[in-house]
Amino acid sequence: MSERAIAVDQVLDLLETNKRLVALGEKQKMLDFVLDQAVRLSGAERGFVIFRKGGDCEVAAARSFDREDLKKADDKFSQTVLKEVMETGKALLTMDAGEDRRLKGAPSVMRMKLRSILCVPVRIADRPLGALYLDNRFTEKAFQEDQVRVVSLFADQAALALNAIDSLEEARRHAEEMERLQRQLSLLNETLEEKAESARAERDRVCEMFGVASFREGFEGIVGNSKPIREIFKTIVRLKDSEAPVFLHGESGTGKEVFARAIHRNSPRRDKPFLGVNCAAFSEQVLDSEFFGHVRGAFTGADRDRRGLFEEASGGTLFLDEVGEMSPGMQAKLLRVLQEKEIRPVGSNLTKKVDVRVVSASIRDLQKMVREGGFREDLYYRLHVVRIGLPPLRDRPEDIPDLVRHFLKNNPVGLPAEEVSVDPDAMKLLVGYSWPGNIRELQNEIHRGIALGKGRITAGLLSPEILEHAGESDLPPTGLGLDEAVRNFEKKMILRALEEREGNKSEASEALQVSRMRLYQKMRQYGLSLRHGRADARKIWKVLREVGGNRTLAAKRLGVTRKTLYNRLKENS
Repeated sequence: MSERAIAVDQVLDLLETNKRLVALGEKQKMLDFVLDQAVRLSGAERGFVIFRKGGDCEVAAARSFDREDLKKADDKFSQTVLKEVMETGKALLTMDAGEDRRLKGAPSVMRMKLRSILCVPVRIADRPLGALYLDNRFTEKAFQEDQVRVVSLFADQAALALNAIDSLEEARRHAEEMERLQRQLSLLNETLEEKAESARAERDRVCEMFGVASFREGFEGIVGNSKPIREIFKTIVRLKDSEAPVFLHGESGTGKEVFARAIHRNSPRRDKPFLGVNCAAFSEQVLDSEFFGHVRGAFTGADRDRRGLFEEASGGTLFLDEVGEMSPGMQAKLLRVLQEKEIRPVGSNLTKKVDVRVVSASIRDLQKMVREGGFREDLYYRLHVVRIGLPPLRDRPEDIPDLVRHFLKNNPVGLPAEEVSVDPDAMKLLVGYSWPGNIRELQNEIHRGIALGKGRITAGLLSPEILEHAGESDLPPTGLGLDEAVRNFEKKMILRALEEREGNKSEASEALQVSRMRLYQKMRQYGLSLRHGRADARKIWKVLREVGGNRTLAAKRLGVTRKTLYNRLKENS
């Protein structure tokens, strides 16, 4: 056969290979086909397709001239030849490996008594992915120089096809992952809707109990349906006909002003003004003018009479945030206003009657300040007629999905609701985080995620603190066997359910989604007394609520150490 006829056959083989590669679609079948074609075309005895995997090499296909798979193929080719081709990215042809000075001393060449070898790189964009290796153990000069180019073309076609299949498989995996996440999101939405429906039923029951037309009426801006929030709603509804001063205690970011507005809207003063002031934001002199106003000429810059907040809010409600930051002098003046219901503007000798309901708030422990002389006791009791503790966000994680949706809907960039979302994995991390900055921190996190993700918040976009917390909390301590880890986890879940429900076994079993009898069995199994979690736990949790969750202060109130308090919480669950 002439060289021209051989060249035509090679071109036809390449065209046929291209056509078949498009149709195959499965990686292993495609590799076997390429290898069979290269072996047939070159007259090789054996062929291998080898890919780099990390620091090692892996045989992806190994075929003989009769199109049979080779067994234990990792030991049947020259590692020296493969290394040379992978490092240089160039083809290697040897007519007689045993006499080739480049392969002198190569163990595999000597052991297998190799003769003819042709090895070419398989690469994408000049990056070697592996090699197409052909040999003949018995015949010298089995391969010729002109075959290097042809086999290289086969290798290039194989690389392109492999790259296309890898891209197709990656797209398929991505589609499957998206489908899985969509199913997970749908399931999560169904679960949340069921919980929301249950919460709505509870709200309707409470509405009927207290004679309120709509449970959300008057509570605009408050997001959440957890038990702590519902308890606050109940308290505010009970106060709807009251004029009593209310003190709100809670950590920074728990929404004290939002709840103060709810108290105002659910009072007889709802149609009158609601004004608020942060007492920590002003000096004593400026706060004096803010509270009571001033007359013209009272001080430098007072070029006209100005009404103060007490006069502006007369008939309505005045919210005093961070009241614990007031100076002793301002505390005395505030006490006089609450007692006499009259004010005297700065620079004036005349008094004015005012009618204001005061709602105050602080993150500080005013009772401790009273004991230490930092806050007037008489003013403390004037402000603390009704005390409402605002729970930190970590104590009501079931509200986090609702809060997230609220912040998504009211996003700062004005994106429509259908263009903003949180992936299920990210939502799981948000719910599991402790949120030391409470609702304000959660709002900032959502707004940050929207900005970074252009509307879609994924787990990878969350702040490092949240991701680190997830890494710490997902796994049990090292050194535990599987059975012990499961037992510890079950015990912690039971303890937590009992703690959150003050020892109420019925509510705890419902939260854990087990029967009451099953809960009793588990409690006996883990050495938890059935009497635990009643009087002692209720006393402890009552004190904790009174001090806003501050365990150090609660321990002092109960006359025990902080460690003892922790132990009692566990024992009494």
